[in-house]
Amino acid sequence: MPPSGFQLRFSDHVIMPAITEESVIAALRGVKYPGYSRDIVSFGLVKGVQIDGSAVGVLIELTTPNKEVGDQIADAARLALRDRIEGLSDAHVQVQVPTPQAAAAAPQAGAQNRGYAGACRDRD
Repeated sequence: MPPSGFQLRFSDHVIMPAITEESVIAALRGVKYPGYSRDIVSFGLVKGVQIDGSAVGVLIELTTPNKEVGDQIADAARLALRDRIEGLSDAHVQVQVPTPQAAAAAPQAGAQNRGYAGACRDRD
């Protein structure tokens, strides 16, 4: 038994677990793509994660030119990061939304490059 009046003192500093890319990705798995049951990570939309101490930056690239969907995803991603990552001081989410012209051209280029059925391909 400690002597009377003896007190243990702990530092006022609370040690928070380090924020990792894995913890950021895990938090973003909770963000569903609007109208779908799948999350933005499984759709391959998360293109970059940057961590600076207790601040996190995330880059999300959409394939649809719908800005409203981008805004919904950005808000949901910020909320998921703040709710699921202990010690987070700032969550910066950048969503890149293609122009309607770029979005319209992307599937055609992808189909030609991947050899999808019905796509025009040069034959030898």
